[in-house]
Amino acid sequence: MSGRLQIGDSFILMAAVAGFLDTTGIAPLFFIAAALHEAGHALAVRVAGGQVVCLRLTALGGVMRYRLSCPNPKADAWIALAGPLAGLFAAWIAAGLGSFRFAGANLLLSLLNLLPVRPLDGGQVLETISHGRAWQLYLEIACCLLLAAVSIYILSYGGGASLFLLAVALSAGLQKNLQKYVNGYKI
Repeated sequence: MSGRLQIGDSFILMAAVAGFLDTTGIAPLFFIAAALHEAGHALAVRVAGGQVVCLRLTALGGVMRYRLSCPNPKADAWIALAGPLAGLFAAWIAAGLGSFRFAGANLLLSLLNLLPVRPLDGGQVLETISHGRAWQLYLEIACCLLLAAVSIYILSYGGGASLFLLAVALSAGLQKNLQKYVNGYKI
């Protein structure tokens, strides 16, 4: 990767909290799965003839900025899909080797990133297909509402709050997209 790596304060805080609270040893597996995910994006950028400009790590994940020699929506879609595909491939290999926790970390990270809500990879792919049409926003709203409902159901039966926090974070991003749409900007 020829670009810069930026590590946000929120990432450092999240890593410290995860390290402190993780009694099962699963947190490092998710960090490795996330690194493989971002490596998939970086490889796809290279294959598309582009260059990674920056990778910013935050508590909500990595945000990769890249530059292609000429704008190409198909390449953008494949670059967005490359991260989850790398994770699904890693899950398949890990499961075959009997490392089911690592396979699960990769599978979970990949499936969550395929949700059709920006800034997740699935939302980026949907954006290249929809060209910022209103139906994309409606689908994102429906997805966030469904995710919130499922997370509240899980919470009501004593489950963890991770899915609920993800729904809240995605809803915050959705609010920005909705505001852009209302103001007439391409979303």
